[in-house]
Amino acid sequence: MELTAVLRDLAVVLAIATVVALVFSRLRLSVVAAFLVAGAILGPTGAGFVSEPGVVKSLAEIGVVLLLFTVGLEISLSGLGRMRREVLWVGGAQVSATILFTLLVLTLWGLPVPEGLFIGFVVSLSSTAIVLKVLADRMEIDTSHGKITSGILIFQDLAVIAMMLLLPSLRQWETAKSAEVLLTLAKAGLGVAAILVLARFLIPRLLKEVIRLNNREILALTVMMVVTGTAFLAHRFAIAGPASITNCDDHVVLLPGCSQVPLLLGLRKRDRPR
Repeated sequence: MELTAVLRDLAVVLAIATVVALVFSRLRLSVVAAFLVAGAILGPTGAGFVSEPGVVKSLAEIGVVLLLFTVGLEISLSGLGRMRREVLWVGGAQVSATILFTLLVLTLWGLPVPEGLFIGFVVSLSSTAIVLKVLADRMEIDTSHGKITSGILIFQDLAVIAMMLLLPSLRQWETAKSAEVLLTLAKAGLGVAAILVLARFLIPRLLKEVIRLNNREILALTVMMVVTGTAFLAHRFAIAGPASITNCDDHVVLLPGCSQVPLLLGLRKRDRPR
């Protein structure tokens, strides 16, 4: 892997994305949709301009991490908290009903239960990064429908942790042991709890001390360290990303993973007094 090839790929990606974004902007369409179109053009199923897709994919994951953290800063957790009953009921009903309906339809068509559950998991989820970005661009996050949508997406992000940990059990449906499943779920729960404790107690104090230095460079480095560090912790605690799911059954699965955790950090910071 040569540095020249990586820089060339990045230049091509940014150039095509810029052109498509300008066209979509002139047409008054979402820039997020423009980026999706640019990715389809550049990807291996399109023109195949990118020679090092692995590098671009890794950089894209980092971009999603930073995007979700930024969007999280725009969301008021106290506002969502006042609607927690609606969020829990609507979010839980949406995820559960979608999974059960998909499972019922697919099993009636003759698919095994593990495959039906797997497809139900995928169908029940939305793209937090895309939806919240669109809401932020339209300045609709603090509206009633924006809060409900944000709450449902956050519920999905929390539910996906359990889904991802259950995937190995679905692969070995006949031999899966409940103790192993509970152990992996407990491990993930411990990881989420640890990250929330960091976001609640330690990280605000760290940022407060850094802000006192009145140095933008150090502040930027600290924020980058916090965001990437928590994503790494999420991965280590088995809240894995799409790459690990790919290894599960040799297929690419578009489920959110450790990149979603910085959204929770952003939520925590949003409600803290300044």
